[in-house]
Amino acid sequence: MSFMRYIFLILFGIHLFSSVALASDLNSFNIQIAKDTQLTEIDSTEIYQNLITEENLDANYTPNVVGIVFGSVFTGTGTFFLVGGILGGNYSSGDAGDEIATKIAGGVLLGISIPFLAIGVPLLAYNIYQYNVRKNHTNKRDEYIRAYNRYKKQKEETSLQIMLLPSINFAHNAAGFSAVVAF
Repeated sequence: MSFMRYIFLILFGIHLFSSVALASDLNSFNIQIAKDTQLTEIDSTEIYQNLITEENLDANYTPNVVGIVFGSVFTGTGTFFLVGGILGGNYSSGDAGDEIATKIAGGVLLGISIPFLAIGVPLLAYNIYQYNVRKNHTNKRDEYIRAYNRYKKQKEETSLQIMLLPSINFAHNAAGFSAVVAF
């Protein structure tokens, strides 16, 4: 048994000597690498702010809501005059003079409905389309804001890491765990 201890001590001494000899070379190598390369922590705050600003430019849909209201009013008014003109043109009371007056009134109402519909329908269609596009930009902006807030919260949290490492003490024939605490 003592023969095994001597072999172990010799091998341990060789290992210790080689570790010390190589450690100085590795240390100088690591210092040189640290001088050559600067390690910086990546901060995504500016990236998030740029994304939020970019989406914020297209996220305002209030003018489209106003356009939808005006387009609806013009389209509704034009539709009212169109229906009035069609019903007025088809109305017959049996009196010839009265019938000509209702046909003229129906034609006038149809003539009035054309500009209202020509303005209202395209205005309504365009603003509904733009509302949907801008609403999507608003949703994307809100998602970026939520992601940015999660990132800030994660970055601000202080963490405590505890690592348990197995350790073997050959000198005293003992084994156990070593705790490393990192802040």
